[in-house]
Amino acid sequence: MKIPAQARPWIWGFCVGAVVTWAGGFQFAGWTFSSTAADRARTQADAAVVSALTPICVAQSRLDPTAGDVVTRLKASASWSLVDIIKPTGWAVMPGGAVADFGVMRECANRLAAGA
Repeated sequence: MKIPAQARPWIWGFCVGAVVTWAGGFQFAGWTFSSTAADRARTQADAAVVSALTPICVAQSRLDPTAGDVVTRLKASASWSLVDIIKPTGWAVMPGGAVADFGVMRECANRLAAGA
């Protein structure tokens, strides 16, 4: 099939326009794939959960009579080992829950080590 000479500029214009629209939409207009949007939503939800539950962990630590010893150990430890110190205390397990969230344990340990 032979394409007429006067149609070639239109075809090339369509192809270039499609590529520019696609690239510009993703780069400048905020278009995203559904997987990217799901990842961002999951990250925001996890951060919101940690933000909401960390004060409960800190409050539970204040009710524990052994908290002073644990906080002293937290302040003397490296940042990578803080979760290992806080996990056995059960402070990050929410009332009615059975398992502590890692992010809550990490943020609670960081706040307690910082003197919150």
